[in-house]
Amino acid sequence: MLTPDYLQIGAPMDEYHEPGTIITREDIWSLPPEQQRTYRRLRQIQQGKTHKGWEDSKPRNQREKSGVFDRIANRLNLTDHRKAIAKGRFTDINLQTFGFSRELVAFCVCALAVRADNRFYHPNRSDENNDPVFLEVASEDLSQYEQRHILRCMSKLVRETPLDW
Repeated sequence: MLTPDYLQIGAPMDEYHEPGTIITREDIWSLPPEQQRTYRRLRQIQQGKTHKGWEDSKPRNQREKSGVFDRIANRLNLTDHRKAIAKGRFTDINLQTFGFSRELVAFCVCALAVRADNRFYHPNRSDENNDPVFLEVASEDLSQYEQRHILRCMSKLVRETPLDW
């Protein structure tokens, strides 16, 4: 829950919440009505749904998408060629309508992109048959997702994007 220190009416936006604080629906409901709109917008920004009206959102969203992808692709040791192919696919995806988080989509795009290099990851495969780097990243960076979420995201990518990787 938010502490009273962050509930000062008229305080600048960066003083409303401590960096890294996740704003929940319950936090918003516990606020006075005049502050609920601000916190709803902060929550949408945290979820990557909007930046509208606060700054030029398209370049910022592209920078954030690019940063998330680069971090995951570097952890997965993608070659420059595969990274370029996967990044092109990732930036073409409209994450607001896709239904999965940036991190999960970036991971799944990378998993599909490296198949041409004989590196495989799929949540239904046994651990011995999956690429060990992907297993490590999935267990560390995507631990909040169940295997079925990764499977659904990969399935949706295969259905909705051409397979000429």
